[in-house]
Amino acid sequence: MTTQSPLETVINARHSVRKYDGQTKIEPEEMNQMLQTAFLAPTALNQQPIRALVITDAQLREQLCAATGNTSQLTTSSAVVLFVLDRENQHQTPAFQPGQGDAPAQHSDTIGALEPV
Repeated sequence: MTTQSPLETVINARHSVRKYDGQTKIEPEEMNQMLQTAFLAPTALNQQPIRALVITDAQLREQLCAATGNTSQLTTSSAVVLFVLDRENQHQTPAFQPGQGDAPAQHSDTIGALEPV
């Protein structure tokens, strides 16, 4: 008999959501926490040259949906997060290293109803 590790259980249970209920809203504090955690993921040379654009405005999400092939996730979710190149800070040196203090605080912009993070 084979038993699954917790990681295997999570991987086997995952699925791709195609439509959200449209009623659930992500609070700004929760979004900030999720983004701060996401920015801990390593990048090339650990420079973190990324920015998150949080799109909460329904009209902008509709336009994005039309531009990307009409994926319903974009219109039924409470927010869409786009990770893009941070052109302003892409060449900052030295690279952030764990243990050297805090990472840059401003890695995201909000488009819509949430406060900037």
